[in-house]
Amino acid sequence: TLKEIASRRDKLINDVDIRELWEVLNPEQEWVDLATMTEFCFPEGPSYDHESAVVRAFFKNRLYFKFNADRFFPYSEEQVDRLAARRREEERRNRIVKEGADWLKSILSNSFDPAAELTEEEKQFAEILKSTYLFEKESPHYALGKEMMSKAGVIDFGDIFSVLVKAGLWDENENTDLLRYEIPIEFSRKLVEHAGKLVKESVPSSFQAAPEACRRDLSHLDLMTIDGQSTLDYDDALSLEKEGDFFRVGVHIIDVGHYIKKDDDFDQEALKRSSSIYTPDIKIPMLPSRLA
Repeated sequence: TLKEIASRRDKLINDVDIRELWEVLNPEQEWVDLATMTEFCFPEGPSYDHESAVVRAFFKNRLYFKFNADRFFPYSEEQVDRLAARRREEERRNRIVKEGADWLKSILSNSFDPAAELTEEEKQFAEILKSTYLFEKESPHYALGKEMMSKAGVIDFGDIFSVLVKAGLWDENENTDLLRYEIPIEFSRKLVEHAGKLVKESVPSSFQAAPEACRRDLSHLDLMTIDGQSTLDYDDALSLEKEGDFFRVGVHIIDVGHYIKKDDDFDQEALKRSSSIYTPDIKIPMLPSRLA
C-alpha cells in the first residue's frame, strides 16, 4: 500500500513546475504556506497526495526556493544565479572526477594507447594529475586530483608518476624539480631570433659605432681559456704578447652590457632565470646558447 501511495505521489511531481512558480512568486518575496502552494499547483481539489507531491518536488529541485516543513520562500534572482553557477561547478567537478578516474584506470590496466593523441579532456586530466603530483597540497587542483586517485583506487603518489610515464607525457627520468620550480627550458621565439641578429653583428663595426667608449678591436690576438673541451660558454680569457724584453698579459672579460642593455628582453629573462642550470642530462642556459 505504501509503495502504491509513493508511486502515485511521485507521478504527480511532473505536474509541479517550480520555475514557473518562482517566476510568479519571486516579485513578492514572501513566505508561502504548503496549503497555498499546493492550490497553486493543483487548483482543483488538492489532497494529501498533492501536498506530498509538492513537498517532494521542492525537495528534488532546491534551486528556486528555500523551505521548511510547511512553507516556501522564493530566492532572489541573484541567489538563483549563484546557486545555478554552484550547481554547474559541482556537475563539472563530478564529471571530471568520474571521467578522470576512468582514464586513470585505463592507463593502470594497460588498456590505454600511448601512441594515440590525447583529447582535450584527457589533457585536462593529465594537467590535474601533474599539478597534484608536483605540488601536492599546494596545488590548486589537489582536491580534484585526490578524488580522481581515490575513485581509481590509487593511493601512492608515486603511481601518478608511473601513469604519466605510461601515458607518454613524462620520460622515465623526468626531472620533476624543473617542473616543480617552473624553470623554463626553452627560450621564446622572439628571444631566439633577437639572439641570432646580435650574433650576426661584427664586433669591429660595433666598436666603430661607439668610439667614445674607447674601444679597440683586439680580435687579432690569440686567446686561451681555462675550460674543458666541451665548454660552450666562454666568459673570460687570457692573451700573451711579446713586447721587447717584456710580455703583456691581457685579461679579457666578456662585455655583456655592450650587447644586452638594462631592462631589455634579455635582461628581464636573465633576471627571471638568475643563473644557468647544470644537471646530469641537460644544461639550461641563462641566455640563449647561440648568444652565449
